Amino acid sequence: RSISLDHDVGQCIRGFKLLANIPWDSVDDVIIPVNISEKFHWFLVVFRIKLRCLHVCDSMKGGSVHTKKVNEAVGKLATMIPLFFISTRFYGKRLDLYVNKLPKYVHKSQSDPLDINHMMHAPQQEDSSNDCGLYTCLFVEYIRNDIFDMCSIDIDAKYHRQRYVTIL
Repeated sequence: RSISLDHDVGQCIRGFKLLANIPWDSVDDVIIPVNISEKFHWFLVVFRIKLRCLHVCDSMKGGSVHTKKVNEAVGKLATMIPLFFISTRFYGKRLDLYVNKLPKYVHKSQSDPLDINHMMHAPQQEDSSNDCGLYTCLFVEYIRNDIFDMCSIDIDAKYHRQRYVTIL
């Protein structure tokens, strides 16, 4: 079955339906906040296009049920994004991925699922807190500043809540 160019995800990849209206073929990283509604939980996925990899930043690790839900959500992205790329002719607009013989693209089919990398040392929220949205926003800030290694970062949730309230 073919994926329609009018599908919402296809529209986003092509640069429509976004606040910035930038097509994915003109960027190297795509930041995707993900919600697991039945767990009331947000986490962050960063799609690093040149690495053909989804990097998962989750502020609440642990527990087999939680891990299973996160893996299911990320697995769907890893499978669907390449299919949408084919249907939106993304690869024809990013010839640099193949011309430069990037290792992650050389021996892969365009429809193969993306690799998944769980960031093992992402800062963690307190067990009893509901700060996953705050942590997801902070992960975006760090990644925007090219900080992918967060193992030495200690987050003061109260400070950042006050900071965001002041900004808003």
